[in-house]
Amino acid sequence: MIKEPIHDKKSCNQHIMAVHDAMYILNGRWKISIIASLCFNTLRFTDLLREVEGISGKMLSRELKNLEENQLVTRTVLNTQPVTVEYELTEYGHTLKEVIDSLAKWVITIERKLEAKINLCFLFQWLFEKIPDELNSVLLLQLLVKDCFECW
Repeated sequence: MIKEPIHDKKSCNQHIMAVHDAMYILNGRWKISIIASLCFNTLRFTDLLREVEGISGKMLSRELKNLEENQLVTRTVLNTQPVTVEYELTEYGHTLKEVIDSLAKWVITIERKLEAKINLCFLFQWLFEKIPDELNSVLLLQLLVKDCFECW
């Protein structure tokens, strides 16, 4: 019995195009970090500048303007002396919180796996240095090559 494909070509193309559209809106180095920072609080410009590590004021201003144009962020100018500007996610912007949470969980999982693998590689390297050449070196090399090929 031939299995029917789970998805047809049209639905796959729509899915891929939706991902392309999302990437177009969220492109760049900083947008996801800005959105992630705003997921929890309304922040002033200077707070965002501190929160998003490594971004310049000019770039933050440009990215916030773009996020505002895409209706992900609202900008509120407060009538204070000096003028204070606050940024917060729109209702539409808050829909990305689940995506960002999933992305963070994925990265944490990957980091743990990589950390465990790297720790194993260091152990194998240490063992390789300690064991005399004639004693199990072939077996140890096989383990190193099999489990830690990327580390070498």
